[in-house]
Amino acid sequence: MIKKVISGGQIGADIAGLRAAKACGVETGGHAPKGWRTLLGPNPSLANYGLIEHGSPYYPPRTRENARNSDGTIRFALNFNTPGERATLRAADAAGKPHFDVKIEEV
Repeated sequence: MIKKVISGGQIGADIAGLRAAKACGVETGGHAPKGWRTLLGPNPSLANYGLIEHGSPYYPPRTRENARNSDGTIRFALNFNTPGERATLRAADAAGKPHFDVKIEEV
């Protein structure tokens, strides 16, 4: 049973996971970069999902924090070889947490 969804609040699967969890009554949280930074600009509404603003404006520190605070990581991606996906995998591995990859196919 999923008790909590931890996310960095980035666009795409991160925010979709938060929205779905909240709609199902599952607790949400995690760390977002300082300034609530996303690829589409600042998103302070992430606080509504229990996210905390990290002290760093960069993505890797919040990714490491979220991996440490989770029981495991699910990565949804078209390409698992992007810098962000590689950083997420390194963070999960460094935290000693399992990961599961879901390959998204373009339609």
